[in-house]
Amino acid sequence: MTQRAIGYARLNIDDGPYEALSIDRQRQAIEDYAIDNGFELVACLADRDVARDALHPPKLEAALAVIEDNDIKAFIIFDLSRQSGHLRSIRTMQLLAANGVTLHTVLEGRFPGFGFTYFDELEGSRGHPEQAVGGTA
Repeated sequence: MTQRAIGYARLNIDDGPYEALSIDRQRQAIEDYAIDNGFELVACLADRDVARDALHPPKLEAALAVIEDNDIKAFIIFDLSRQSGHLRSIRTMQLLAANGVTLHTVLEGRFPGFGFTYFDELEGSRGHPEQAVGGTA
């Protein structure tokens, strides 16, 4: 049986015009990641122009509600910078763990529970998202 996943993309107001981080590119990368890893992506929600330290971005809150109300097994984001903010990250990780959901990122890979693992093979793409999503910045 295919595991269900939800995706989340975010563009901060202070990201500037960095093309590689556009919502469309993040969504496409998340959709591709889901397909490549055998997930059924039930939705990919996105917040635009959100302050980096915003505690309750509306689409993130909606994504977390979907996790609580459905049989979701994976939460897919573009990279960990899309899930910044210490309080929000801790709350999100607690909710994911409580619901048996694994965090996946397009750039860093799979993070089972709280045992974060660094993936050496992706080090070359760090700071250069276009390498991970197959485009150019």
